[in-house]
Parts: sequence; C-alpha cells; structure tokens
Amino acid sequence: MAYNMDRKTFFKVFAVLFANTGITPAFAANLNVENNASLKISEGPYLLSMDGGKVCVVFMTNKRAVASVEVFSPDDKNFSQNKIFFDSSPTGRKHIGTLHAVWLENLAAGNTYSYKIEVKEVLEYWETYKGAKYGATKFGDILKCDTYPNGSNPLSFKTPSDKNPEMSFIVINDIHQTPKTVQQLLQPKNLSNADFILLNGDMVNTFQNEELIFNGFMRAVSDAAHGNIPIFYARGNHECRGKYSEAFLDYFPTKTGKPYYAFMRAGTFFLVLDMGEDKPDSSAECGGITDFDSYQKEESNWLEKIVASKEFKTAKRRIAISHIPPFELGESPYNRAIGNRFRKILDKANLNLMICAHWHERFVVKSGERFPKSKLDIKVKYPIIINGKKDALKVKIDDSSLSFAFINEKGGYTEWVDLNKLK
Repeated sequence: MAYNMDRKTFFKVFAVLFANTGITPAFAANLNVENNASLKISEGPYLLSMDGGKVCVVFMTNKRAVASVEVFSPDDKNFSQNKIFFDSSPTGRKHIGTLHAVWLENLAAGNTYSYKIEVKEVLEYWETYKGAKYGATKFGDILKCDTYPNGSNPLSFKTPSDKNPEMSFIVINDIHQTPKTVQQLLQPKNLSNADFILLNGDMVNTFQNEELIFNGFMRAVSDAAHGNIPIFYARGNHECRGKYSEAFLDYFPTKTGKPYYAFMRAGTFFLVLDMGEDKPDSSAECGGITDFDSYQKEESNWLEKIVASKEFKTAKRRIAISHIPPFELGESPYNRAIGNRFRKILDKANLNLMICAHWHERFVVKSGERFPKSKLDIKVKYPIIINGKKDALKVKIDDSSLSFAFINEKGGYTEWVDLNKLK
C-alpha cells in the first residue's frame, strides 16, 4: 500500500518512528534498512570533487552504521602510516545512517593513495535500552572493504599534479534515467586515460527517490569508475525537481557546499555553474516552492569574485561547465534575464571553452558565431561545445592543444578536433 505525503510530514512521521531507537535519520536515505540481511555496501563507493588536497568518498550501506575510511600511500610520507577519516555530522558526532560521505584531506599532489572502508552496524546505544551504562553502544556486523564491491578493483586513486600538463576527461549528460546508455558511453575503452568523469546534468527526469538516483544512472556511473576515477557533477534543471532535489548535495557533495564550485586540474581552471530551473519561480511548473532568482544572484556574485581572482586569471586555460548554456531558451523574460546575468560575467572572463548540454543534440559554436538556438542576435565570445544525450564528449588537453571528439553509444569516435585550429 502506498501513501502520499509531503516532505515535511514524511520527516515528522519518521522522527516519531525513530524516537525510541536513538537514531535520527539525516535524510530519507537512512531509512532503507535490510534488517535480516548481512551488512554490505549497497552502492558505491564513488569519488567526488577531487581538488586542493581533498576528495569525498561516498557510499551507501544496507543498514544504519558508522563509517570510516582508512588511507595509505607509499608516495606520501604523511600517509606512510594509515590515517583514518570518519563520516561525521556537523554536530561533532559520527554520522549514523545508510548514506555516507567521508572527506579525505591533506592529500599531496601527484601521489597514489589506497583506501579501505570500514562500517559498523549500530543496533542501539545507551539512551535507547534499559540498564545500559552511560556511553554503551550495541554494534552489529562489522565490514571492511578495500576492493570495489561489484568487482575486484583495489580501491585507490591518484591525485592530480600541475607537473603533468596532459589531461583528459569524459562528459555525459541528459541521460534521463537510462542506465544502459551510461554503460555504453562509459565503456572501459572510452575511460582509458580519463582523469575524471563529468556528469553535466539531467541524469534523471526528477530527483524523485533514492532508488531512482541509483537505478536510473548512478550505479552505472559508479560501476564504470569502480572507486578509482573521480567524478564531478554539474546540476541540470531536472535535478531541481522532485522530493529528493533538496538532498542533491547529500549524494553529491562539493567543497563549496553548493551545486556551483570550481576546481583546478593540470593548470586548467574549471568553473562548474548551475543555471537552476529553466522556468521562472512564478511559473505553474515551479509550484511556488522555488527561489532560484535569489539563488542565482548569490551564484553570480560568487562567479564575479572567482573570475577576478589571481588563480583564475593566471591559469593556463579556463573552461566553464554548465548544463544550460547562458543564452535565451525561448521567449521567456526569465531565461533572457538569467542568460544576461551570467553571460555578462563570462564574456569578460577570457574563457578558452564552455561545455554545455540541455538541447539533446550535439553541435559546436565557434567564437564570434551566433548562438543557433537563440532568437536574439547573440554572438558568442568563446567556443561552446553542446554534447548530445546519446553521446559522450571526450576532451584532451596538453601544453599546446585542447582537442575533443564525440563518442556514440556503439563506441564510435568522431574525428578529433583541435580547438585552436577550429575554423
């Protein structure tokens, strides 16, 4: 039997249900518990937001547990003895739940790190059962994992280094919960030498529930990355919809704590932008529960500061990522205003490239050309690559060139194009 309830009521109900256990779910993800099964890692692990000596290890367990990640590196003397990082809540307690996000910090550039996950099932603690001593906790199963659960790949990763000018990455977008497409586009041969995977939005139709997130795309992405290849996520407009849209950052943390952020890789400064919804807050589709206008004003203020920074200006190259291109999407004054707000900043940012999605077809716009999907006569100030919904975009960078190719579902590559020679 299914019941429909709003998110607020949902949490009130489960707060009551969990009051006698002493375990408060951080989010609905923590309620998917298999009481009669053995403890296991049910999703992931996957690596997110690797930059500046930090990376986040995200995974799920089938039971409420506390989690830690043990890290070792023969390359880094500071990690020659294993260091342990915990999944901790902002209150100073270890997080008890099924969704775990563990930040690894103080990593050195250009080193290889091995990691091991340990989870302990939490049955009860002292305030939840009669006769317990202060501080006493009842633990259940303990699980240690140093290989990817759906394979035999050892859990390890290598941090980037500016000493290596060569880099490649792969982009997929507009998957709309078709995991088979993910599997086809992220075949091992396509991921060969890829430094990271970029998800450029609309990976599902709505962020409706946890099962849809993983069944729709993320399990396929995680299995392709097998706990070794870092992932970055640029939110699309469809990720702004559904009950779980507010929990986007629980599953896909960033170092800014926002869906927009920046990172450096091989001398390249990446701007990951978030255009939010493609409809105004006042629209019937947004239902009176969004405030993207205030959100995007805040984001544009952040963007202005970033592009004015020394790190951005002195980078070897600058690449912007956005699901929605900052150009008019039809007749809506809202779309025009949003595009103007971000384009005003980006036009002065000396970008080498912008990578976008949203149109479900692939095309390239050269600098100085009119953006073909706009009804206004807007000429772009930087090259823009729009990737299609059934394609992967692969980008290669070295000291002297930036080249790209599209990959179709059958693994076929288009001809590699050097952006510097594009005419």
